[in-house]
Amino acid sequence: SGLTEPLFALGLVTVVVLAEEDRWRPAALVAGLLPFVRSEGLLVLGVFMCFLVLHRQWRAIPWSAAGHVLFGLAGWPLHGTPFWTFTRIPYAQGATGYGSGEAGHFVEQLLYLTGVPVYVLFWVGLLAAVVLVVRHPSWRERLSMPLSFLVVLMAAHSLFWALGIFHSMGLSRVLFPVLPLAALAAAGGLAFLRQGMAGL
Repeated sequence: SGLTEPLFALGLVTVVVLAEEDRWRPAALVAGLLPFVRSEGLLVLGVFMCFLVLHRQWRAIPWSAAGHVLFGLAGWPLHGTPFWTFTRIPYAQGATGYGSGEAGHFVEQLLYLTGVPVYVLFWVGLLAAVVLVVRHPSWRERLSMPLSFLVVLMAAHSLFWALGIFHSMGLSRVLFPVLPLAALAAAGGLAFLRQGMAGL
C-alpha cells in the first residue's frame, strides 16, 4: 500500500509485542521511528516514554531518540538545522481549511470499519480491559500499554477533527493503525462473554 496507515499499524503492534517480551530497547527504537511514518507517532512515542519511566528502563530511553538523531542529521544540510524534525512538521498548525465535525465522528466511523459484531465485542472487551487494569496488577502490566495507545490515538483524532486542527479531514482511514488493537479488544470481549456464559 502507498498509504502510511498500514505501516504505522505494523510498527504500533511491533512496539506492543516487543514490550510484552521485555525487549525494551528494540521497542524504543521502533517507537522512535513511528513519528516518521505518521505524525501521530509523536503521541505514541510520548506514551511509550512514560512506560519506559514507569518500568525504570533508563537504558532504553536513548534508543527512542535514534530516529530523530538519524533523520535530523540527514536533513541538516537541506533544512539548516538538525532539529528540523520538530520545526518543520507539516501538520503542526492550528485551524485549517478542512473544516471540522462532531467529536464522536471517529467512534461512529469505527463501526463502519469493523462491522456491528466486532464493534460490539470491541466495547465489551474495552470495558473488561479497563476493569482488569484497575483491579488486577497482573493484567495491568499486560494491558496498560495497548489500551493507552488505543485510547490516546482515538481521542487525539476525535479532538483534532472536532477543533478542525492539524489538517484533520475526518477521514476514516486514520483509524487503520488502531484496528489491530481494536481486534485484540474484540477478542477479549468475546472471551469475556464466553466465560460469562460458561458460568451460567
